Amino acid sequence: MQRVNPVSSDIQHERILTYLESRHKRFAILYRLGVESGLRVSDLLNLRVSHIRECQRVGSHTLTMKKTKTEITIKISPELLTEIMSYIKSHKLRSEDALFWSRERNRRRPLSRQHVHRVLKAAGIAVDLERIGTHSMRRTFALHLYRQCGDMREVQKAMGHKYISSTVCYMLDADRRLLV
Repeated sequence: MQRVNPVSSDIQHERILTYLESRHKRFAILYRLGVESGLRVSDLLNLRVSHIRECQRVGSHTLTMKKTKTEITIKISPELLTEIMSYIKSHKLRSEDALFWSRERNRRRPLSRQHVHRVLKAAGIAVDLERIGTHSMRRTFALHLYRQCGDMREVQKAMGHKYISSTVCYMLDADRRLLV
């Protein structure tokens, strides 16, 4: 499997968001939520409207990550939460509906990982970024968190990594200059 790159600059981030907005609002929200939370695409696609309503009600949502079975609590910024709630209302989504629903299936079924990958890859091509895929959101989250706090252990905890070496690999791949 080919490694993907994070989106390292704010300008690139905005260009990708503009492209995704032009495709469908749910893709832009999925990307923003992925970059803000650091969740893997499989965990993002498992989110239900009820999970977002819980975030709105209590300020966070705790979930068990699909890959590692690690429990993690996500918080959504007020700005993004407002945007998501508007999206939910405008599409008349019910609590049991998938947040990122598939148009080919009923609304209780989420988009496929493959479909999201194709959309993100197309976004990368449209804005002249190489090797962009679903995991780019997670790598972008890690890179930006490290740039904010400078603490590899904090990034490790936020990513749900068992070993610090996994987190270090993320950062080395993302930006070799960070650890030099």
